[in-house]
Amino acid sequence: MFIACGFNRVRTFSTKRIGDIKEQMNRLKTARDLNRKRGYTFRNFDTSNWQEDIESLHELCQHSFASNWGVTPIAFEEFADIYNRWLTRISPGHILLAVDPEKKVVGLGLAVASPSDTLNIRTLAVLPGHYGYGLGRAIAAELYQRALDAGQTTVQHCLMGPDAPPQRWDGGQAQVTREYAMFERGIE
Repeated sequence: MFIACGFNRVRTFSTKRIGDIKEQMNRLKTARDLNRKRGYTFRNFDTSNWQEDIESLHELCQHSFASNWGVTPIAFEEFADIYNRWLTRISPGHILLAVDPEKKVVGLGLAVASPSDTLNIRTLAVLPGHYGYGLGRAIAAELYQRALDAGQTTVQHCLMGPDAPPQRWDGGQAQVTREYAMFERGIE
């Protein structure tokens, strides 16, 4: 319909469902174990240390998403407001931070449990400079382990761009459950 009205598709996104969490965990855990050996740890967002954690996340997201299509930088205050709203809807345990050996936050996994048997991974981010060692996979593995521990049976990777690394992590076992498209039309 949009194309018939003169719009052009400029970007697509998809959501994929992983039905066998344990099998997918086997694909991801090597990266988690490697990063643990490298001295990386994983922890929840710390509400008692809110200011420091939110500042670290703001810096991480500003750098991690700088080259993503349609992303523009936002001020710290707006970013903090967004995460404060997230914290009213999810537990701090669903905001997972990857921490390097120097104790700097260098990765993020944001997830929502909804419905209760499903973990929806909304955001995975790794600070540039920490690419190349599977840290994104390690964050995903940690989230998968938490899903298994909570008795969840399904994981969804939500709103992934076509070139997002998680698109390639499932070994062809994931099912696309939703596809989204962004359209544009020039003004004449």
